[in-house]
Amino acid sequence: MNRINVIVQELKVRWLKKSLKETIIDFGSQLKSPGRILVLLPADTSLRSKVLKNSRFLAETLSMSEICFVSMPNDEIRELARREGFRSFAPHQLEMSWYNFPNKSFFHRVHNLKSTMVVDLDFERNCFNAAVTVASGAPLRIGRFGVWGRPIHNIEVKSVKSADPYENLRSLLGVISSLKTGAVN
Repeated sequence: MNRINVIVQELKVRWLKKSLKETIIDFGSQLKSPGRILVLLPADTSLRSKVLKNSRFLAETLSMSEICFVSMPNDEIRELARREGFRSFAPHQLEMSWYNFPNKSFFHRVHNLKSTMVVDLDFERNCFNAAVTVASGAPLRIGRFGVWGRPIHNIEVKSVKSADPYENLRSLLGVISSLKTGAVN
């Protein structure tokens, strides 16, 4: 059953990718402008918890913006995000389909968030994160190099690869921070 779920999820992502249109964006102004940033959390539970517990680094990296963490349904994530002063966004159990993937109503809610940027923090192929990235309608979609690529991520960050996944995450955020600093100057 798990293999069937993955196949159906990947088909859903392919179908959603067809709705993406190639656009030209002003990278500098996108990074400078305040707005809502969707931060897609990793699927790995331990890494996800580390990200939330050390979210101050994320807030410093993406300052001047409202940060909203997005993940699959998980009460622990909501609680941690609220404790740290961030919004969290996840599908309700009623929005989940039989193949363990959110249905259309969730993706409409994601689109209605009107985010200006999406940052995918997962280092593996995650169909949920890819679908949220596409459905967001955000002009700037940042992800790790070699995970999904175009058209899902229109900016791919190649950073240091380490055995420690949290170090990989800090490296990725460091690159985004330096891009943002360069755009401000």
